[in-house]
Amino acid sequence: MTTTLDLVPRYGAYRRAVGTFTVGQLAREAGVNVETIRYYERRGLLPSPPRTHAGDRRYSEDDIWRLAFVRRAKDLGFTLA
Repeated sequence: MTTTLDLVPRYGAYRRAVGTFTVGQLAREAGVNVETIRYYERRGLLPSPPRTHAGDRRYSEDDIWRLAFVRRAKDLGFTLA
């Protein structure tokens, strides 16, 4: 049995690669609209997720964290720029 230490889960090479959420599930978990997720991907605020063999996008818990961060920043008055 091997375990992987994830000491820095949200940055660079240490980011977890396992996608566990569909775009709909991600939107519900983060409290945003699906179109908001697509828009953030186009703007570069959210990295393009890995895809399954069927072409489905799979998001991780890190993506939920990033969306919640952007949402909180917007609530505090920051712009996307």
